[in-house]
Amino acid sequence: MEPDHVGSHFGSRGPRREEGLPMAIKIEEDFMALEIDGRVTATARQRPGPWWEVSHWPRFCDRNRAIAALTVTGIPPRSSDRARSA
Repeated sequence: MEPDHVGSHFGSRGPRREEGLPMAIKIEEDFMALEIDGRVTATARQRPGPWWEVSHWPRFCDRNRAIAALTVTGIPPRSSDRARSA
């Protein structure tokens, strides 16, 4: 009899992408970075007040939305999305 699974299904670096490359968001006091396969893909920097500026994003965000923007930036497009843009 095998034991029930306990803990995360994702591991220490987060979920695996379709291509099998690890994705991680490093969060510091005033800076965030999205890393895919060990390379920084997008960043966010805190601006005066509660605002964050996220690379590849059209406007300033609060801290939680900056994290969400980095997460969405790291999601690979589905094949159906690629077909629509062609």
